[in-house]
Amino acid sequence: MSLNNLLEKGCRKLGIDLDSEQTARFLKYLELINIWNSKINLTSISDESEIVIKHFLDSLTVSEFVKDGTNVLDIGTGAGFPGVPLAIVNEKSKFTLLDSREKRIFFINEVIRDLKLENIETVAARAEDSNNGIQRNRFDCVLTRAVSDIGEVLNLSAPYLSENGQIVLMRGKEGRLEWESFKNNEFKLQHIRELKVPESNFLRVLIILSRK
Repeated sequence: MSLNNLLEKGCRKLGIDLDSEQTARFLKYLELINIWNSKINLTSISDESEIVIKHFLDSLTVSEFVKDGTNVLDIGTGAGFPGVPLAIVNEKSKFTLLDSREKRIFFINEVIRDLKLENIETVAARAEDSNNGIQRNRFDCVLTRAVSDIGEVLNLSAPYLSENGQIVLMRGKEGRLEWESFKNNEFKLQHIRELKVPESNFLRVLIILSRK
C-alpha cells in the first residue's frame, strides 16, 4: 500500500477525510523527518509506514477533542506530535508546541515554514518554567503524549488550562490502570477512551479530564 493510501485510509477510520493539500503536507512532513532524523534524533522509527501509523495516525486519535477555534497546548511535543498532525487537519484551531530541546523546536519551525502552517507557534522552554512566556489559564485543551507519570503531567498541565478547558492524556495500554491507581482531588474524569491506532494493533488510551 502506498504511503498516501495508508495515511488516507487510516484517517478515514478516525472520521477524517483528508483533502489533497493535507495529504501533501503530511508527506512533506514525513520527508522532513527523514532528512532531519539523522541529525537530531527525532524518532527511533525509521520505516516510513511505521512513522505514518505510530506518529501521524496516533496523533490524530485525539482529533475529535480539538474543536474548531480551540486554543491547544502540546507539552513535550518532540518532533511535533501530536501538535503538527492536528494542526494540519484543523486549520481553525491555534496550537502552541512546547519542548525543552531547542533543536527540536528549530526542526518544527522548518516544518511550519515548508508546510505553510499559520496556526502553530513554538516555544523552546520547560513547562515548569514560570518565565517561559506562555500565558497561564489560556488553553481550551492541553495535550500530552506519554510524557512522564500522570501526577507530574497534571502538575505541568494545570497552570495553562482555562477554566472550562480539558486535559487530554495520551497513554499506552496501561493507561486505565494508571488513572485508577492515581489519587486525584483536583480534576474530574470526563471519560476514558480506548482505541486501536488505525492499521495497527497498538492500543491508545485517552484520558479526558476537566477541573472539578
